[in-house]
Amino acid sequence: MSRSDAPGAAPTRRRFARTLAAAAGAPILARALPLAAQAAPIQVPTHTPTPTPATEPTPFLQALAGAMQAKFGKHLEPEQLEAAKRSLERMLRNAERMREVKLANADEPDVVFIAAVAGAK
Repeated sequence: MSRSDAPGAAPTRRRFARTLAAAAGAPILARALPLAAQAAPIQVPTHTPTPTPATEPTPFLQALAGAMQAKFGKHLEPEQLEAAKRSLERMLRNAERMREVKLANADEPDVVFIAAVAGAK
């Protein structure tokens, strides 16, 4: 507790702002507490990932793995190389899933672009 927060200390702008914010939020909190006590517990859905069956590697995956092994094979242990191949396979599988999602013409990306103009605030 700082000196300005001690009971009986001289009032400060910061202390006044905290008191004002607490007073403004008190009625909202008072109405929400009885409702929260009556509400049923929220059921959080659990997602269990389904294991993908092991399939034969695609020619593209084999070519990527071969290029990776040719370029970095002398620096990697066999376990690291296998982990990198699994990672490549996972990335290709995720890319394929993304390609399967059909988008309508009106679907927009979740990116908001705001231009920063020099000198403007």
